[in-house]
Formats: sequence, C-alpha cells, structure tokens
Amino acid sequence: MIATIIASCKHDDSKTASPAPVGCYTDTVNTVSFARDIVPVLRQNCALSGCHTGSAPTGNLNLDSGIAYAALMKPGTGYINTATPTASLLYSQLTSTADPMPPTGKLDNCTISLVLKWIQQQAPNN
Repeated sequence: MIATIIASCKHDDSKTASPAPVGCYTDTVNTVSFARDIVPVLRQNCALSGCHTGSAPTGNLNLDSGIAYAALMKPGTGYINTATPTASLLYSQLTSTADPMPPTGKLDNCTISLVLKWIQQQAPNN
C-alpha cells in the first residue's frame, strides 16, 4: 500500500524550495508548531471525509488530529524527511504540478512554506 502511495508521487530532485512570499506568517514566526500551525492545515485540507481520515483513509494515511503526527513520522514511509525537507513526500505532494494534494486545488504558497519550515525545523511534535 505504501509503495502505491510513493509510486504515485513524482519527485523532481532538481526542484528547490522557493522562498516564502513576502507577507507570509512564516516571516514573523520563529518556530512552527505542529499543534498550532500544521494540524489546522491538515484538518482543513487533508483530514476530510473520503480523504485522509476515518477507518479506511486514502493511501492508508490517516491525518486526523490525534494521530497525524505519528502517521507522518512512521519510519519507512518517507512522508517527512528532515535530512532533505524538499524530498519529503508530504512536501512533494503539496508542490506537485502533475498530481497535487489536496485534489481540490493546490494550497497557497504561504501555507506550503509553513509546512516546509516545520520540516526544516526537524518536524517537532510541539
């Protein structure tokens, strides 16, 4: 199942992270908080009915608030790569042009930059 998720994601190693647009929340916050900053993004865009929630989440990735951190950090999944943040499957899916997540439309650049900054800060469970 995980192989299916990873295979559906295309990662361009030549891609580098773009700086956050001026005026983003990431300009003023030093430490991104998983609970304060990342969980709301997941709840509003990923942990929706028919997607990454419930007893049979899409791709076997449940992003419900209480278990999202453990699911993202599960060893061997590649969802979060703190050594090379732009290689994280989560970041790759958010920035993909071929198959972006969420399927309802790409997140704004400020939100994507917030997720990337959290990963760059070693993805703490704070």
